[in-house]
Amino acid sequence: MKFGNTHVSFENTTTQFQLIIRNYTELKPYLSKSLYSNGKVNETAGKLLECLIIRLTEQGFTKPSTVLKLTEYSEMISQTDIKGLREKTNCDLKVLNKTHITYQNTNGKYITADLCKCSENVENGQIYFELNDAIYKELCSRKSAFFRYIPLSVFNSNAKKNPHQYLIYKVILSNSWRNANSIRENKIKVKEIYNYCRTLPRIDKANGQVLKNIKIPFERDLKSINEFDYNYSSPDFLNCTFEEWLSMDIIISWKEELLGLDILRNKKEKHQDKIERAEMNALTKIEMENIRKSGRAEGDS
Repeated sequence: MKFGNTHVSFENTTTQFQLIIRNYTELKPYLSKSLYSNGKVNETAGKLLECLIIRLTEQGFTKPSTVLKLTEYSEMISQTDIKGLREKTNCDLKVLNKTHITYQNTNGKYITADLCKCSENVENGQIYFELNDAIYKELCSRKSAFFRYIPLSVFNSNAKKNPHQYLIYKVILSNSWRNANSIRENKIKVKEIYNYCRTLPRIDKANGQVLKNIKIPFERDLKSINEFDYNYSSPDFLNCTFEEWLSMDIIISWKEELLGLDILRNKKEKHQDKIERAEMNALTKIEMENIRKSGRAEGDS
């Protein structure tokens, strides 16, 4: 799904969800000229959706609906201008209410439905939200996943000063959780970040100035994230070719351990132990069968 420059997706091994804005032209009064002409909406719509799902997670996913106070939302995203936030949130609610979800289940059938039902505006200082049942059930099965542990600092980016920080931070977080207890836990390809970060211009739109229009803005906003230190697998990351840059690794050193990483590591260790035990049992069974056959052959002779 694209919310302005923001990507939000949900998928597992059996189901992939695609979110699409319907009747996009009706959103024109609520978008800047630049966003509308590029077929995008404010990334704050993505932040609002994620904050609402975080609230559902805090409630234990006991039901698909929740209420979030505007003042609570302002604290989550570190926004002090309540009046301005109300205006933005009213626009973002209209985006969410015009978003459809399409997904294909295991029998190959495509299903399309509304993403959610929201209040049209902030009402009495509160945001009302009810998630689509399909996504609700999917997230219910993942109570220990992304939305439970996402740090609120990810929402504190300044879209004007550091327009790429939000997506860079999110994909690095996701990489650490997805690769918990592996050598890639704190190592990510520049290419993976660049492909995810659609706020950065694609190579064909960089006007031949990759350093100025891609690398330097990328480096500026990566450096603006205070929760970790980092270094490249090669010190020549600014002076190399674009393809060489994409192939580099970025090594992350978190200043504080991410929430949930220890749980994910333990789960993966237990899963690996289970696989190894199953393999050992299978080998033992084969060996015992070979011994049995060998004994039978000796007896026949």
